[in-house]
Parts: sequence; C-alpha cells; structure tokens
Amino acid sequence: MTTKPLLVILILAFVLTGCVTIDVNHKINSDGTSSIEVIYNMSGMYASLAGMGEAMGGSEVPFEDSCQGVDFSNSIIIDGICETRDGYLMVLKGKLPASALVGFEETATGYNYDIRSIYSVLNSLNSASASATSGESDDISDEFLSDANNKMMLSAFTYTIEMPTKIVDATIGTMKGKKVTIDMYELPDVESAFIESESAGSGSFALDNQMMIIIGIVIIVIIIVILLLVIKKKGPKKMKSVKGQETLGAVLEEPLSPTVKTLIQWIKTYESQYNEEALRASLTKNGYGKEDIEKAFQNK
Repeated sequence: MTTKPLLVILILAFVLTGCVTIDVNHKINSDGTSSIEVIYNMSGMYASLAGMGEAMGGSEVPFEDSCQGVDFSNSIIIDGICETRDGYLMVLKGKLPASALVGFEETATGYNYDIRSIYSVLNSLNSASASATSGESDDISDEFLSDANNKMMLSAFTYTIEMPTKIVDATIGTMKGKKVTIDMYELPDVESAFIESESAGSGSFALDNQMMIIIGIVIIVIIIVILLLVIKKKGPKKMKSVKGQETLGAVLEEPLSPTVKTLIQWIKTYESQYNEEALRASLTKNGYGKEDIEKAFQNK
C-alpha cells in the first residue's frame, strides 16, 4: 500500500516538468541602452502542486513570497524589480546599460543586433533569482536550449525584441514593425542570428516625402478647380470693338475685297512719301468709299 502514494508523486513530478513558460520582452533604444521584462508563468506547475498537496493532505503551495531573496546587486540589471502577479506569474524586470548588449551596433544603414547577446543578460537575471533559493541555475546557451530535458522543463520559451526603428531583416522569428518574436528553441539551429533595422531618419524621411507628395497633389487640384470656376464665371473673353461697331476678330476673319487689297498696296507704295491724312484725302478724292479706305489702313 505504501507504493501507491509514491507512484502518484513520481507521475505528478513528471507531469510538472512541462508546466513552466518564459516570455522575454526586450526594448532596445538607439543608444544601446534597453529595458527588459522576463515573465515566468508557473500557473500550471502551481496548480498541479496544489492538487498534489491536497492529495497528500497538505496545504496549497504559497506563491506570493517567490520574490523574497532575489538580489540584483551582482547582476548587470539596473533598477531591478521582482514582482508576482495574479495567475502565478513571476516577473523580473529592469534596465540594461549599453555595455550589456555587446551584439548591438549602429551602422551607416541602420541598427544591427546579434540575438545571442541575450544569453548573458538572461544568465545574469537567473543568477539574481537563484540567490533567492541559494541555488545554482544552468547558463542559457545553444547547448541548454538543445537539451531535451530542459525542453521538458520549459514548455515554451519566447523572446520578443523591439528595435529602435522598423525592422527590415531578421534571420529568425516573425517580424512586425519594430518587433521580432522568436522561439528560443529554434535559436540553436540558426548559425547567424541577427536583426537589422532601418536608420533612424529613414522612416520619418519616407513619411515626410509621402506627405509632401500628397500635399502637392491637393494644392494642384485646388488650383485647377479655382481656374475652372473663374473661367466658367467670366465666359469667353471678347475682343475690343473697332470704331465701336465690329470686333477686331470679325474684321480679321472677314475676307478683304479686291478694292481693299488694291488700296492696301497703294498705301504701302506712297506712305513713305505722304502722311496718312494726305493719303486718305487722295483716296477719297478718287472716289473710294470711306469704309474701304478704313479697312485698307487697318490691314495694311
């Protein structure tokens, strides 16, 4: 009869190995400094432990005191905080100096980040949390993530990085705007794990260019509409009248009679010798009509 409780404990211990998940949220600034938040979700483990405690006649396993003894003094974390949240979430967060991310750099084309730089940061956080239990934690590395036992212990391990600018390339993970989310268990399979984001001014410059083009188009449309309204309101422009009777257009468009053409030729022949008044008087004296003489002088 004594073997049954022991068997139950062993089975539950095996089940619990996949009841912890880790989510890492990491925001990197353009100067290399950053802020990080690591969320340990132990809801599955504590629910199972509570059930095991009841089966064994014990009490629910406490969780609120999980942060007691966490010490950031020997870590690279600045202003480190440990807190517990509803749902059996343990959260470690703080700021990181630029020196903590040796794989982050600004280039002529933007920003580059070696994702494996996070290993040293996470190991520093693990050391801080391990101080609470006076225990030791395994260093996170490609080997750690490739180990089948560790995969059983941590059912999910995700890392979300937010770069200073929009991401243009990443060798691993899912890109969305400034962020990339990766499955840490896929990291050992990638030889070169990096993220590249655009330069600091390229995003705003592109936006400014788009806005300038849109504004320019709107202005052109407004000008065209105004011109059409003005033309429609005024109607066709009329030419000034000649002698208060006919328009110049009408005079120019009307075919000239042979008589007028003859007078024009005569005027051109003698206008260098006589003034207009003398020429008009001579033509009138020779019997040419006043209207023909006027047309001749207008069209000479």
